[in-house]
Amino acid sequence: MPFKTLETRRLGRTEMRPKAVGLGCAHFGGDLSTDPDAVDAIRRAIELGIDYVDTSPLYGESERRVGLALEGGWREKVYLQTKMGTHAQRWHDYTAAGTRWCVENSLRLLKTDYLDAVLIHDPPAIEIPLEPGYALDELCRMKEAGIVRHVGLGVRQHDFHQKAIETGRVEIVLSYMDYTLLSRTVAETTLPLAKKHDSVSYWPARWRVDSWPDRSLPIRRRTRCGSGVGKMASNSRILRFNMCLPHPSTALPCRDLATAAKLKK
Repeated sequence: MPFKTLETRRLGRTEMRPKAVGLGCAHFGGDLSTDPDAVDAIRRAIELGIDYVDTSPLYGESERRVGLALEGGWREKVYLQTKMGTHAQRWHDYTAAGTRWCVENSLRLLKTDYLDAVLIHDPPAIEIPLEPGYALDELCRMKEAGIVRHVGLGVRQHDFHQKAIETGRVEIVLSYMDYTLLSRTVAETTLPLAKKHDSVSYWPARWRVDSWPDRSLPIRRRTRCGSGVGKMASNSRILRFNMCLPHPSTALPCRDLATAAKLKK
C-alpha cells in the first residue's frame, strides 16, 4: 500500500503536517518481532511514505527497536512520538523527576536529541499529571528547552481528555477504542472540544473489529464482532474507515505490522 500520495493533515496548533496514516509501533516490542524484522518494517513503512511514528515505554522493546530503525539518517524523515508514565521502572510516576527520567531514557533508546511529541500515558487519575510541579509542567519546561516539541495525553477516558484540553497546554489527545466501526462515542465528546481549542485528537486504527470487543457494547453486537462481521472487516477496510476521520486527525494503524511483509497487504 503506497502512502506517499496520502493527504497531509495539520495536527491542530502543533503545525505538524504528517500523512493521514501513521505507524503505531506497539507490535514491534514483543516476541512476534525481532530486531531485524522491526528495523525492516519501520524503514519499509517510511519508504512507502509513512512519516509519523508512535511508540511508548509500555511496548517492551519497541523504543529500542525504533531507535535502531531510525539510525543512519532515517530519524529526519519522520515525526517521532513517545509517551511517559508507563515505564516498568517508573510505573505511573508523574512527578517532575519521574517525567524527566522517562523522557531522557526514551531519548537514549530512540537515539535522538529531541522528540516531536511526548504524551502523558494512561494516568489512573488525570489530576495527578496536571498538578502543579508534576508531569505537564515538566514536559512544558522540556518543551521550552527544545527537547520536547509538543505535549499531549494518551488515555481512553473522555473526561480526562476534556480536563487536559482545557488546560490550554495539551496539544495532542490520543483516544482508544472509541472511534471504530462499532463505536464512535469520542465524536460526541472529545472531538468537538479538540476542534474548539485547536487541539488534535487521533486514535489507533486498532486491530480488527473482532479483537477485544468493547464490553460496553450490547452482547449481541459483541458476539457479531467475533464472528462474520469481524472477519469481513479487513485491515484495508478499517484503514479506509479511518481515512474518513474528521479533521484535524490522523489514524495510527497498529495491527500485525511486525514484519515488512505485512505492509504489502
